[in-house]
Amino acid sequence: VFQTVIELYYLFFMVLCCTVTPQKY
Repeated sequence: VFQTVIELYYLFFMVLCCTVTPQKY
């Protein structure tokens, strides 16, 4: 359960970063 939550959070964070600053990454 914890692993899934961590993966989900990681993915969400990545998507958020990409959406906020797409040129940075």
